[in-house]
Amino acid sequence: MDEVIEDLLTAINSHEKVKNSILGKISEWKNNHYEILSQIINDVLSDKIEQNTDAFFTLGNSVSSITLKRLYNKQVKPSAYTDLRFHKTLDKLCLFLGYTDLNNFISETKKKDNQKTTRQADNSELMKQLKEIVEELCRIEFTALRDLRDKELVEFDKVLIKNTSYIERARVYRENLNKMGAIFMEDSSNYEVFNYKIISIEEDNIVLETEEFWNINFKTPKGIFPYHKRANQIYYFKYQEGKLKIWDNYNPDIGEVIGM
Repeated sequence: MDEVIEDLLTAINSHEKVKNSILGKISEWKNNHYEILSQIINDVLSDKIEQNTDAFFTLGNSVSSITLKRLYNKQVKPSAYTDLRFHKTLDKLCLFLGYTDLNNFISETKKKDNQKTTRQADNSELMKQLKEIVEELCRIEFTALRDLRDKELVEFDKVLIKNTSYIERARVYRENLNKMGAIFMEDSSNYEVFNYKIISIEEDNIVLETEEFWNINFKTPKGIFPYHKRANQIYYFKYQEGKLKIWDNYNPDIGEVIGM
């Protein structure tokens, strides 16, 4: 019952009339604030439960500020949980929130919790898939720097949408490095991808943000050429032939990369 009451009070705090009143602007309530809450609730209840109706004689159409203060300050005795009057108070609060009674509130809250759990599970599986794709792309990109003479870049097809501009950018910066006579220094080069965050999920477009650190070093005829960058990147995913792939990405340092 304590958990149900917590959910009920959280829902009351999120109610539009409560949130848009002075109660939504302060964190610690005093006696007069519970009186304000009581008035807000009673105004709604008086519209929903007319006087001299069966519902009015069964429930009444008001909740006192003292009762509300006891609820919010967890001052309700366990013995009250079996008291019919207490249950009627909870029914009225549920009615204020737009439910028919306490049982309806519990049922709908449980349904929402189940839906939330399902969405979280779905997003967790999606996040795993997105991470695997980005990790594979970074691995392929890192490997492609080992031999700048290879022009095919067929490995990128595993994770990139066909004809994406991403592959052209990869080709340009590899060609620029090759013109410099750069030789990849694997022992002193590494990268790290972390802080994955799904920005949006639409039917045909998923956006993922990552934070990446690239520490790449090349040996050139003029000396060591280092590329050390840490920045956020945005990846755009689409489905191609039923398979999720990277359509493009936003790298804030791309101008520096392809202009090597």
